[in-house]
Amino acid sequence: MDGTLLSSDGRLSARTLAAMQGCQRAGIRVVIATGRCFGEAKHPIPEGFAPDAWICEGGARVHAGGRCLYEDLIPVSVSRELVCWLEAHYPGSTVWAEVGGALLANRPLRGEYGFQVVDLVAHLVRPVGMIVIESTTTEVLFSAQERLPASCRMFITDGGKWGLIMAAGVSKANALRRLLAHWGLALNEAMAIGNDTNDIEFIAECGVGVAMGNAIPEAKSAADLVTAGNDEEGVAQVLEALLRDELEGVTAA
Repeated sequence: MDGTLLSSDGRLSARTLAAMQGCQRAGIRVVIATGRCFGEAKHPIPEGFAPDAWICEGGARVHAGGRCLYEDLIPVSVSRELVCWLEAHYPGSTVWAEVGGALLANRPLRGEYGFQVVDLVAHLVRPVGMIVIESTTTEVLFSAQERLPASCRMFITDGGKWGLIMAAGVSKANALRRLLAHWGLALNEAMAIGNDTNDIEFIAECGVGVAMGNAIPEAKSAADLVTAGNDEEGVAQVLEALLRDELEGVTAA
């Protein structure tokens, strides 16, 4: 979503919206996959547009048809231990999670909206889809990634700004696989478009994998095609080509 569907200033362009609506009119299901929590992910999307499904928190939750179809969460005991450990070993870092629909952080986040600053450990009273650590240095995130328990995994995204911690089996690819099975489809019948580390698996595993022009090199290497960047409406360009049956016109990876 960020760096793919949305421009760098967080907007969904009219052209991209029209392309997604055109896909739905053509009978093509549109799924938005994001590292954002469900409530936060909906903010940039106009109320009049309803994706066929949402894959949120990096694949920890799948929402479709007005309900949560699937979730793979971090248990309360594990999430509390993780946050205690992160705060003890990386005291200058910000840690946050979505708990019961509320975005809770242990300290203020730069430029972010809607977060409550709380004693995060005390507020982890139910399983969570994702725990996020923000650090001023990439080295902190790589250190934390190497020392995580086997029950969890971390994707380092946004150029090393965020560490997204999820249950070990969580990924956008696994979530999409479950969603497609619910619809009687398979990954080889899907197109995935992405730009960052948490997109690489489903770009590689879908029938057509598309990397954004602004994607990291590893995402481009995993892709079949490369479209324009997110500030050049790359998603719109590839969807318009799909509707014209002209995907071969998109740059080969």
